[in-house]
Amino acid sequence: MVRKIVGEDMSEIDLITQMEPDSFLAESYRKVSVNLCNLLSSTEGGGRVIAFSGVLPGDGTTTTTANLAVTMAKNGRRTVLVGCNFRNPAQNLIFSRLLKHRIMLGLGDYLSGKIMRENLIQETGVDGLCFVANGMILQNPAQFFATERMRLLLNALRKEYEFIFLDLPAVLPVADTLAVTDAADGVVLTVSAGRVSPKAAKVAVERLQKSGGQILGVILNRIVQSYESGYKDYEHYRNL
Repeated sequence: MVRKIVGEDMSEIDLITQMEPDSFLAESYRKVSVNLCNLLSSTEGGGRVIAFSGVLPGDGTTTTTANLAVTMAKNGRRTVLVGCNFRNPAQNLIFSRLLKHRIMLGLGDYLSGKIMRENLIQETGVDGLCFVANGMILQNPAQFFATERMRLLLNALRKEYEFIFLDLPAVLPVADTLAVTDAADGVVLTVSAGRVSPKAAKVAVERLQKSGGQILGVILNRIVQSYESGYKDYEHYRNL
């Protein structure tokens, strides 16, 4: 599943699926959400956990995850987005506009044993969409992601939601994502077209697979479509 989401700077777009639902980009997210539903329709055992990560920081993972979560919820799929990027917890900023009652506590507080799971989940202004903030910053997230406490949380969320989205840091710089991929039903990798080489993207895919991750697909963003060549300039990403 390679979906091309066209846009020059995804970080500036933020929640376009909420702000401009009839836009071309919002439609692109809807197509990706349909693909994800089709790929995971046969999954048994409750909700599906999907890990979202990039190859390098700045690949648009946070914005992509947030918009897909909004899209899923608007399509009637009960969804929760969990902020797992402690290197750059930008998801908190995006969702601060949607939260009904902002709570500063989050995943970090839970994994460190400071709060219970019941205190984690926050309702948003989008029906069917909930959010788990990053909370306190963890110094070694990979160590916490590999704990039984993390797995218990994911198992509990599976019983309450159809989709559990994990917003994780990039694969190549740190090991955080690799520590949790085997607990997910699949991984979606975001790649910044022209900024990340196909070779680097392939290395990221290989690392995810070695850690037990099932690659559901690659989302290629920041594409600039040419009238002459269409998307042919990006064909070298197809073999990831």
